[in-house]
Amino acid sequence: WKICLVGAPTRPADMAPDARDREMADVAHDTGRTPMTRHTVQVATLALLIGRELGLSDQALSDLGVCAGLHDAGFFVRNGGLPTPAEFHASAGAGLMLAQRGFHEARVRRMLAILEHHDRFDADPRPSLFARILKIADNYDTLTRHRPGGALMLPTTAIGKMYAARGSLYDPDLLQIFVNRIGPHPP
Repeated sequence: WKICLVGAPTRPADMAPDARDREMADVAHDTGRTPMTRHTVQVATLALLIGRELGLSDQALSDLGVCAGLHDAGFFVRNGGLPTPAEFHASAGAGLMLAQRGFHEARVRRMLAILEHHDRFDADPRPSLFARILKIADNYDTLTRHRPGGALMLPTTAIGKMYAARGSLYDPDLLQIFVNRIGPHPP
């Protein structure tokens, strides 16, 4: 979280849920922040929204938030001075998790989520729960992200496109939870 919310007065974990949500929304839409920071915070916000609707424990939500905050960390890995190509950023990010000291179950969940966050729902083996949540949040933000030229897709168009791929690209149950939660006028 520290990476995502540079300059935030307190850590999100220490804030009341509605204050945390407002802070994250402010960062996600602050054009003074880098596009990667805005994307990371928006993915975390959407992933936590899905996780809360699933009824995940506070510890699981914390792990999911860390996964979301680090899901694109592989883009910052340099190989021979060159940035990691987009198609290898997930494995580079998982490599960063492997390089950390210590071993615990949360670290394995985080590594899997980062490694699998672009995998299809119908892959064999099926991606982890956190990876399936991140895929929905990441793709929705990528499809609708505002850039200098404007939004790539209207939120309703993006949801329609994603809904058409439920069961193949996206976990149909998680996608339905996401659609139900964000309602007819998505953020």
